[in-house]
Amino acid sequence: MNAEARKIKFRDRIGWFSNDSGGGSYLTVNVEILHKNYREEYSLSSIFLNPTLIGVSIHFAIDSPNTHDLLE
Repeated sequence: MNAEARKIKFRDRIGWFSNDSGGGSYLTVNVEILHKNYREEYSLSSIFLNPTLIGVSIHFAIDSPNTHDLLE
């Protein structure tokens, strides 16, 4: 999958929005991928609790080639 296809597929979850001049930008914290039970608004009680985000973080922590360095 190329970068443009990924942007189209995931843009709503990662906070991409298009502007009037044909370009676009990303929202910073008001995005689905960061929140558990996202309701299209920032919530301090749910940020960084999205199960997908947590799963990816755990995978990289466990599968990282430098994991052994962190445990020493």
